[in-house]
Amino acid sequence: MNENLPTAALVTCSIVLLVALAIWVILMGVTAGRGTTDEQLERLQRSSHAYRWAFVNASLIGPLMVSVLLLLNEGRETWATDGIATAFLGAYLAIITVSYTSQYAVLPALLREKSGSAKLLYFGDRDSLPYFGALLAYAVFGVAAILFSLPLIDLNGTWTVAGWVLLASGVTSVAGFMGYAARLRLLEEMCGVGGFLIVPFVVLVLVGA
Repeated sequence: MNENLPTAALVTCSIVLLVALAIWVILMGVTAGRGTTDEQLERLQRSSHAYRWAFVNASLIGPLMVSVLLLLNEGRETWATDGIATAFLGAYLAIITVSYTSQYAVLPALLREKSGSAKLLYFGDRDSLPYFGALLAYAVFGVAAILFSLPLIDLNGTWTVAGWVLLASGVTSVAGFMGYAARLRLLEEMCGVGGFLIVPFVVLVLVGA
């Protein structure tokens, strides 16, 4: 894409990101909540090891995704929205880090104490603060993704396709948060679509690199 592009770092981050995403899917499948929220919290009180590791792994996804986008951006001529896109990435990283780390840094202590606040901080509850924070973070990431996709779309071949995939991820991520805010469950599911589209985007980055 660019002679100055740090290809080795980009490839490394992309591969590690794909691995982290795969582990995230596996662990979330293993720890998927069944039953009511109270029943899920009771199970976590007995054992939350897999659940905590799922979010330890998830905490790596944000920094890796940000790294991939910034590495793609490195060495390219400055364009008007560089600062804006980077600011949105920073906000995304801050919000998603708080949401995910709360699941292994704060929630276990609340579960041990059988605190009533546990439900408020349980990611599996759609009305919880971490869940809201995560969807907000996805929307903020969506804006950054849209901005970062534009210069890729202007390129040729693989990078153009990667740009359109990143654009689609951004748009669906924003739409998902709008669905959550409007209590439209079907539209809210677009967040999942946006997250899934990161996989083909990263694969295309590896192909293009």
